Amino acid sequence: MKRRERRPFEVFSLSFLDVVCCGFGAIILLFVLNKFGEPAALERAQQDLSGLLARLEEELAAIRGRRPSSTASCPGGSSSSRRRG
Repeated sequence: MKRRERRPFEVFSLSFLDVVCCGFGAIILLFVLNKFGEPAALERAQQDLSGLLARLEEELAAIRGRRPSSTASCPGGSSSSRRRG
């Protein structure tokens, strides 16, 4: 009976690299989610976005030539808003 020749043994095959990359990706994802989930970071991000929104509303009001209204941050805006037609 004739013996078959063995394939050469590859330490770093494609499937091994897939598993290693998947593991590293999972670890990185856990670090990112852990850092993002901190309440202080979420509050800081919300404050930064609120400040940015207020500044942009002021700039928009200055461009339009009128004072910023208190309802400008509402999704519907003010009822006296002009529409271009």
